[in-house]
Amino acid sequence: MGHLIKLVIALAVFGWLYNYAGLGEKSERDQLLDFAVRKINESAGQMVDNQTLLKRAYESSRGIVINYQLIDFQAVGFDRVTFNKKLVQHIKNKNCRKKEIKDVLALDVAVNFVYFNATDTKIAEVILDKELCQGT
Repeated sequence: MGHLIKLVIALAVFGWLYNYAGLGEKSERDQLLDFAVRKINESAGQMVDNQTLLKRAYESSRGIVINYQLIDFQAVGFDRVTFNKKLVQHIKNKNCRKKEIKDVLALDVAVNFVYFNATDTKIAEVILDKELCQGT
């Protein structure tokens, strides 16, 4: 019984070293996620256009989440369904044909665009993934 416990401990230590101490390399997907989040966050706090502020990005189980804030968002007369449909189409048109986006999606990375108003209430969300870009 003592040998079995020693073997399990040795395997656990080796597994930890392999995964966390750099003996094993990160996958291409994980390297891409780390790089993308770091690059996006270098621009955090900057305006993307005249209405949209880049808040921050972080990794999720599906890929990357990018948070934006709509500075001059007006809730009066806001139609969430129509807005989301237009946003989906805009993101699809802007991204799905780009080679670098296709390469990212090929690694099973989804990019989740989340939009907030000035009081940090979520108003829209679009997930850019293989399914959204299918057929483009």
